[in-house]
Amino acid sequence: FVVVPNSDPDEFVVGRRDVGATPGSGSPGSWDSGPQCPSLDEVARVEKIMALASGQTDQDHPVCGDCLQAVVLEVQRQVDEAQEEHRRYQEAHARLEEQLQAFSHEDAEQVEADIAEMEAEERRLLEQLRGFDREEAELQEDLERCRRQEEAL
Repeated sequence: FVVVPNSDPDEFVVGRRDVGATPGSGSPGSWDSGPQCPSLDEVARVEKIMALASGQTDQDHPVCGDCLQAVVLEVQRQVDEAQEEHRRYQEAHARLEEQLQAFSHEDAEQVEADIAEMEAEERRLLEQLRGFDREEAELQEDLERCRRQEEAL
C-alpha cells in the first residue's frame, strides 16, 4: 500500500472564473458560485482512483493513513478470530482422538449392528408409509365419488 494524505472532496468541484478575477472580489469578472464540470485531468484522476479501488490494476493502492489503520485493525481482528477458531478446532480434534482410542473393536461391531438394524427399520417404515399413501389416495377417490353421488341426489 502507498499511504497518501487525506483528500478534500471539494477539490473535485471547480468554480468558473473569468480572466483577471479573484475569488470573492464581487467584480463582474469574479468567481462564479455555481459548480463547473471538472477538467479532463481531474476526471482521469478520479477514474484511476476508482480503478484502483475496484481492484482492476496490479499497481500499489493509494490509501490514507486513517483508512490504512482501519484496514490493519480489521485484518488483525480476522487473524485473531481465525486463531481462536483454529484453537477450538484443535481442542475438538484432540477430544475426538481420545474418544476414538477409547473405542474398542467390540464397540465398533455393536455400532455397525445398530446401524444395520436401524436401516432395516427405516426400510420397513418407508414401505408402511407408501402403503398409507396408497390407502389415502383410495380414500380420497371414495370421498370424491360419494360427493358426486350426493350431488346427483
